[in-house]
Amino acid sequence: MLKNIIIHPGMPKTGTSALQSRLQQNRRALAKKGVFYPVTISPLENLYWTLESHHLLFYSLAGYGESSAFSPQRFMEWVEEVCEFYDINTMILSAENIWWLPFLVFKEENLKEDEYWERKEEFFQKISCLFNKFNTQILIYLRRQDYWFESW
Repeated sequence: MLKNIIIHPGMPKTGTSALQSRLQQNRRALAKKGVFYPVTISPLENLYWTLESHHLLFYSLAGYGESSAFSPQRFMEWVEEVCEFYDINTMILSAENIWWLPFLVFKEENLKEDEYWERKEEFFQKISCLFNKFNTQILIYLRRQDYWFESW
């Protein structure tokens, strides 16, 4: 039974892709330890999805383009069924777009500053509501600003 969710909003240039790749490669070993690293797959062929990250889930929560066809609620129902069947209690989600998505989406919509902050709050409220019945933790890796700047 799923009890815990770890959300990793990968800050750019902090090794997020390497972490996601490692988690993806070790899905089976993680599951044996009670940890689920799910795949997000869209019902639409043209939507972005990957085996390594959970961008589609967070694009959908932000209402970004056609990704809203992906249902976060159905995804969570599926996750809970899988976790119940395999006796898994923890899920890890990792997506860089949590970090920059609100700015990208709302910038494209030419929102005024107050509208931007309202939409950003709505985005994070949707995340909160989706996971509110679980013990949810946020795991962020930060990089010293001068090193981060040099990495670009």
